[in-house]
Amino acid sequence: MKTGMTAKKWAMPNSLKIFFPALISLIVISGVTAIFSPSFLTMRNLFNVANQATTIAIMGVGATLIIIAGGIDLSCAAAVCLCGLVSADLCANMGVSPYLALLVSLLIGLAAGVLNGVLVAYVGVVPFIATMATMNIFRGLCLMYSKSQTVHSIPEAYTIWGSSKVFGVIPSGIVFTIVLYVIGHIVLSKTVFGHKVSAVGGNREAAKLAGIDTKKTILFTYILAGICYGIAGVLLTGRAGAAYPNAAEGLELDVIAGCVIGGTAMSGGRGTQIGTWVGVMLVAVISNVITLLGISAYATKLVQGTIILIAVIAELLKNRMQNKKL
Repeated sequence: MKTGMTAKKWAMPNSLKIFFPALISLIVISGVTAIFSPSFLTMRNLFNVANQATTIAIMGVGATLIIIAGGIDLSCAAAVCLCGLVSADLCANMGVSPYLALLVSLLIGLAAGVLNGVLVAYVGVVPFIATMATMNIFRGLCLMYSKSQTVHSIPEAYTIWGSSKVFGVIPSGIVFTIVLYVIGHIVLSKTVFGHKVSAVGGNREAAKLAGIDTKKTILFTYILAGICYGIAGVLLTGRAGAAYPNAAEGLELDVIAGCVIGGTAMSGGRGTQIGTWVGVMLVAVISNVITLLGISAYATKLVQGTIILIAVIAELLKNRMQNKKL
């Protein structure tokens, strides 16, 4: 019976549409795994999965900003290694206080971000090439600084950043991750800077005409990402209890995978911090599932690569369909 009033249909928010496929995949995979391996849904295992993913997740906060702005950063994992290695060595072998060591890690990350940002935004080097070069530079610095030796005997006052448990239950890395994602979400969706990032990635020329300083915006995405790398470096080293010269090697691909799977467009202009977290957790859960089911660890990369390929193809098809409608 018509009442003269038109019922409003519920519409899915655009932000949810971006990472909805990844969220459904995460729920389905978790549910199916719980059937075959009841230990998957234990609090201990869930905390373990989330804690193991903290390094990638925190790097993902900064990487999301960079990719939305139309860039990419292949040097993120190498920067994390350099931050953790130098700060841990200062604390373990030079008597520097843990707080000052943390500050040093943040400054190294910031410097790495400035270098990448200047090369991309002001020098005009293609992001892929620029960050591939700095990735090798940072890896080289790690090996030179440490002389390929692992830093041991790191004071507990330093390692506690990444190895302690809040309320004796929640790993500190998870708490840091949650805080950073809340901040990242606010920066991206609630601030003028966040809107500028999306505008620059969506259409750089239009952003310029709108009065946005595109170079400065791009520079600051790399700077903020660098600060995230500094935090991730300390947490990774603290959790491991030692600083390895090859730490975080290969994790740059996991970071990009988390962003893409979570709905961040590689072409720029679209993405969410929540989506990246969902994407990172999906990658972590798949890795954990493979371990629990006794499948070869080599299958992790195979599955991960397949998911990335599907996500990218889905994005391309979606863009083509939208272009046809215009």
